[in-house]
Amino acid sequence: MLDATSTPSCRFSVNNGNLLIDSFGEERAMTNTGTVEKKKKSLANWAITIAAWGIGFVSVREAVVFIRDELARREVNLEVNKDLPKKINERMTLDRIEIDRKATTYSYSTNMTQAQMAEDTTAEASIRADVCSNANMAKHIRNGLTYFYRYNDRDGLLGRVITVSNCS
Repeated sequence: MLDATSTPSCRFSVNNGNLLIDSFGEERAMTNTGTVEKKKKSLANWAITIAAWGIGFVSVREAVVFIRDELARREVNLEVNKDLPKKINERMTLDRIEIDRKATTYSYSTNMTQAQMAEDTTAEASIRADVCSNANMAKHIRNGLTYFYRYNDRDGLLGRVITVSNCS
């Protein structure tokens, strides 16, 4: 029974590509096709609904979709970062790539000072030209994605951010 002192709890995990939601003894599996299968009966509906409301979701389905997407995003980020850091040239190393729904961020470390980065007036135009000439990246931009290029100076401080959000 839930009362004012009860703390609903949910545990989310992935098993064979399915999102598992386990709470109060009931487990539900959301398959890759989006169907939800009941495993056992209990108070899981209440727990998931309360948890969903607690983090600002309107429905359980919305919460489950968010969690499934978040798990997929984390998996993609692990995959694209598995071979990083990677030296690009004598001045620059690609440290990390962060992908989410609305943006992709490339983070670089350089052996340059902030003053040297500020002197480079061609970097932004060059990056924009490279991004916009790539058909796949340009398509993503037309669909609302933004690319960020973050450059840290040789002391590890953020020296410059170049944003590409349109190709016009």
